[in-house]
Amino acid sequence: MCLGGGNAGKDAAAQAQREADDSRVREEQRQARIKEGRGNIDTQFKGFDDNYYNKYKDTYLETTMPQVEEQATDARKELIYSLERAGLRNSSVAGEQASDLEQKVAEQKGAQVSKANSAAQDLRNTVGESRSAAERDLMLTEDPTRAANDALARTDTLKADKPAPGLLGPLFEILENQRITEGRAAITLMPSGSAPLAKLLASAPPPVEAPATRALVPDVR
Repeated sequence: MCLGGGNAGKDAAAQAQREADDSRVREEQRQARIKEGRGNIDTQFKGFDDNYYNKYKDTYLETTMPQVEEQATDARKELIYSLERAGLRNSSVAGEQASDLEQKVAEQKGAQVSKANSAAQDLRNTVGESRSAAERDLMLTEDPTRAANDALARTDTLKADKPAPGLLGPLFEILENQRITEGRAAITLMPSGSAPLAKLLASAPPPVEAPATRALVPDVR
């Protein structure tokens, strides 16, 4: 009976060892599948680097900056017309108005850069969330092939996301405001070479000369 009990103990120990070995092998296989799956996910997401987000931002600005510049050009022309109607084309008022306008142009360009940065950051966050979701699915399925297909589908969707800021609304407004009106009463001439005013005058079309008038000759017949 003692010998039989000893054999039973050895058998139980051997069985426990086999189960432990099997468990270890299964875990090693599981870790290998997860490692392979993560490698597949990395392969699909590797294109989303700093260069990708910078290009995304640049594409955004390629849509908005020309619109800002076009509106700024129109605003400069409109300001010139307003100043000419008031007889203030080369006055200190013109210089002040030109400076104000160029400051607004700079602010609008800065705002577009900020929006482009935000759009790129939003995309970066979306990519990170998508990658995390792919890794969570991998941990559930432990299937590297499925992980590769899932990551491919996710990245295809992300790459189809192009910046679309659309058309900008009116950014600048030129009015016959009080400063221009009051400037008529006290005109102070300003050198046209001052930077904001020079830029403003450069945007103005050449003056249109009035057609020559022909003197009327009385009919003496």
